[in-house]
Amino acid sequence: MAPYLPSKEPDKFDRVHKVFGVENVYKILSRLEESWQSEYAVNALCYEAEARIHDPIHGYVGPQMIYNNILNNLKREIDSAINELATQDLVVQWYYLREGRSAVRLAGRGRRAQGP
Repeated sequence: MAPYLPSKEPDKFDRVHKVFGVENVYKILSRLEESWQSEYAVNALCYEAEARIHDPIHGYVGPQMIYNNILNNLKREIDSAINELATQDLVVQWYYLREGRSAVRLAGRGRRAQGP
């Protein structure tokens, strides 16, 4: 494994060894045919080992789950804001239609709405 985990970077080897074990890493690398595949595999194993050390349960999926949760919350907030704006537009339109105006300026936004 020296070509992929050089002695200049012993921490990489230590992390991979701690999480996967030398024998398992050797089995993975021995099944690959091309040298570039081994390089990518070692990089992926190093990344996964680092993630598993930081979060033993979720590994590299942990941050993805957190960001997906944040994204879903933001989408809900945007949907809520859009619904609130739509409701406000309807109230303003209703008010102006009640006054008998057909084209009105909506809530100072600079756009015009056409009445029925």
